[in-house]
Amino acid sequence: MDSSPTVPLDAPLLEALKPLLPLFSQYLSFLSGATAAGIRAAHWALSKASYPIFSPLPVFIYAFAPLTVFTQVTLNIVVFTPARAILSLLEFIYPLYVLVGVACITGLLVGGVGRLLTLRILVWGVGSPVERRKAG
Repeated sequence: MDSSPTVPLDAPLLEALKPLLPLFSQYLSFLSGATAAGIRAAHWALSKASYPIFSPLPVFIYAFAPLTVFTQVTLNIVVFTPARAILSLLEFIYPLYVLVGVACITGLLVGGVGRLLTLRILVWGVGSPVERRKAG
């Protein structure tokens, strides 16, 4: 029987890499520490650089607060309240809408079937007396 190839436990490559495992562990530790230090330094630099940009922001917010409040109140009165009222009315009327729609569809079906039956009966009824006269 041919056995599948396996790596022996005392392979020369494994023996050569065993002394490097502690160095690899130290390298990963150093790399993670350096990455964390770099991220902290970048965060500190960005926070110090962005301070002059964002420092006048509270002043502008305070200055435009009346305009913001006026806009919110106006939008509530003109847009949002009528929209909520219309949606509530539509939710209230929806069952009636469904009832009328189903009634129209049912009327269409009953009327169409009634028309077809009437036409069939009339064609059958007009053709029958002629055949009865001949036969009888």
